[in-house]
Amino acid sequence: MSSRPTAPPWIGALDVLILAGDDPGDPALVSAAATGVRRGAQIVVVAPFEGPLRDATAGRAVVLAPRVRVPDDFGLAHYLAAGLAALRVVDPALQLDLATLADELDAEALRNSAGRELFTNPAKNLAARMSGRDVVLVGDTAATLALARHGAAMLLRVAHKAVSAVGLADALVALRGGMGTEPGADYQAGLFHDEQIDGPRPARVRTFVLATDAKRSVVVARVTGLDDVDVITAEDVPDVTAPVAGGHPEQQLAMMAVRLEMTAVYLRLVRG
Repeated sequence: MSSRPTAPPWIGALDVLILAGDDPGDPALVSAAATGVRRGAQIVVVAPFEGPLRDATAGRAVVLAPRVRVPDDFGLAHYLAAGLAALRVVDPALQLDLATLADELDAEALRNSAGRELFTNPAKNLAARMSGRDVVLVGDTAATLALARHGAAMLLRVAHKAVSAVGLADALVALRGGMGTEPGADYQAGLFHDEQIDGPRPARVRTFVLATDAKRSVVVARVTGLDDVDVITAEDVPDVTAPVAGGHPEQQLAMMAVRLEMTAVYLRLVRG
């Protein structure tokens, strides 16, 4: 499976084409739909089924349009669930329980709800650690890097906070080169910095490495000894007695996506 902005030139009758988007009039979606229909591909529509998109695929597609419309920024869970459902049909050997995934995402949303205090609320906790800092989101695999990019996009679009999203190798090079610290004499002077005399300290960088449970120990080993680096997994819920069910990797990634989305909301509220 590959992700592309347009239909690949090799699409054919043995392929499944998933059309994901939020605008049924998007020329790229409509063109891809027409190409898929013309070449006999199996088509799954994960977008509002109306307008030009409906005309291009009518009677020739499986429709997984959203049942409840939500702001476009928060549509990732729908796209992920639709993609997993299509994968389960293509390969029944994949053990994907979408009902369990939905229950866990609901539980994650409740853990991050406004009524819960900072010390039991993962999203509020993340927002507090990001507030007033320059932030870098890091992924150690293709999946977690995609999650980091989604988190950076959400923080920019919702919280109006510019955040970098990079791979772990690039982040390690920058961190070992002194990213987020004051080099040489400036760093020494920073030890005796007085804000009333010297003015506000320059913003420091805080790095959040997103990892699945299976990769956590490896990631922690790679960042050991580096300052201002946090390793984040789905099970990182402060002050709870019962462990959070992590489940399959795709479930963990979805839970972290919800957490980052709600973090962006809290940062927006803080900024006003």
